[in-house]
Amino acid sequence: MKPLRLWSNPLGWPDRKLPVAMDSVVLASDDNVLLDIVTPTLYWLTIEGRLEFSRTVNTTLNAHSLKVWGTLEMGTTDNPIPPGVKAEIALHGDETAKTVIMTEGLYLVNKVIAVLGTFSAAGSPVADKHWTRLVATAAAGATTLTARGNLSSWQTGAQVAISATEFPLPPATTETEVRTLASRPLFDASANLTTLVLTTALQYRHFAGVVDSSAENLHWPNPTLSSAIALLDGRSNVILRTAEIASEHGGELVIAGTDDGKWVGQANISNVDFLRMGKFLYQSPALKFNFLGKSKGKAASSSNFTSRVERCVFSRSQSGAIQADGASRLEIVENVFHKTYRSAVWIGDFSVPDAIVIRKNIALETLRHPLESTSWVRNFASFLIEIRPKEIVGNIAAGSTDTGFLLRPRLVTCAEGDVGSPRLQEEDLNEAVACMTGVFILRACQGECDECAEVRGFMTWKNSHAGLITVDQSSNMRIDTLLVSDNHIGITLNFHRSFSDMTHRIYTHN
Repeated sequence: MKPLRLWSNPLGWPDRKLPVAMDSVVLASDDNVLLDIVTPTLYWLTIEGRLEFSRTVNTTLNAHSLKVWGTLEMGTTDNPIPPGVKAEIALHGDETAKTVIMTEGLYLVNKVIAVLGTFSAAGSPVADKHWTRLVATAAAGATTLTARGNLSSWQTGAQVAISATEFPLPPATTETEVRTLASRPLFDASANLTTLVLTTALQYRHFAGVVDSSAENLHWPNPTLSSAIALLDGRSNVILRTAEIASEHGGELVIAGTDDGKWVGQANISNVDFLRMGKFLYQSPALKFNFLGKSKGKAASSSNFTSRVERCVFSRSQSGAIQADGASRLEIVENVFHKTYRSAVWIGDFSVPDAIVIRKNIALETLRHPLESTSWVRNFASFLIEIRPKEIVGNIAAGSTDTGFLLRPRLVTCAEGDVGSPRLQEEDLNEAVACMTGVFILRACQGECDECAEVRGFMTWKNSHAGLITVDQSSNMRIDTLLVSDNHIGITLNFHRSFSDMTHRIYTHN
């Protein structure tokens, strides 16, 4: 590969001229370029070599689409874009633009960052803590909130989302509210509490309380049920965004693999803001992992192809935030999803079972798109997991006009009482609150089986239909470590068995 050259230096370009608006630019396989300017709006940028964003000056790459066969770097986990420096990609255009075709089977519409090579993006967050919980109920009309932990790094003028704790208002909205901070939050170190002042009063009540479980034999005492508050866009200095402010045809980042397995993309993304991404009409999410044919097996067989999305904010995603088809070795950790149209996280049934980690994410307000037809209904969920995940712990679905968690359970040996599993802490429980349905359990096996579908580690409260539901379940069930409170229906289990065996066994613990 050639020595690193500056994008801004015309001597490195053909004809010694910088690319201009609507140019299609190719960085050859031996090209090594440092982006150090705000570019004009290119048409296509093809990266066969390497493009790195500057860590010393603000940069914006404006383009209709990017095709990445080589390496695109906007900071790395070990060497992020430092504080005070901004790096962003803005995707332009509408649905009439030329379709991006990477290979057979990978027809990616347009307005896309298509990665068959390597993509890394790592920012420096403006705050150490990007969400927490209220410790006292905030009444309608309140302008002051009290929250857990040190939030003093949150800035005056920052936007925050306060999660709903009442039944949703389908099909359009929930009681999630977005407000602006009127001043720098005040931290009380002795109490480990922060006081936040809002510029505008709250419209709804946001509950925070402790369940008195002293009379129960629970292994976590007096669990907390409370609204969450999250810092929204503007949290990071690395940004992927749709250039147009109001557009249902947004940008998209696709990490893909080819059918023949020759190309397998990978991504490591941390502390990045995804703003107004995704395409409503084409049902394309903000970020998609899409591995075809042999690339699925190749990615599963080597730790070199592990991808990770961590501590990012996805705001106003037009057709889901993260979707994975054919994925394996994927970790989705500590992200904030706000006002997602359709599912915040959707792991399709073509992905590899027992290989995907979904840990400590929070989805605030998951909605049906206002342009979507109401003549028929496509289900969605804050977390829609069609395969058994390797791990799903500590996630929060707060405010969904459909389902909080829709997931495929793992099968375990049926047994009474405590089976010796490691005890879960309260922060490890998945939580569904203010959804239509809290937790929907898919069939654990395709035919009939005598093992148990395990549902373990959930708090499900204030959901307007059922807290926990399964329909046409063909296995027995084991329910372990579950808190159900103030749903219209607490638990409803519906089974489908053959006429030769109509016995359904349900085992519960804690």
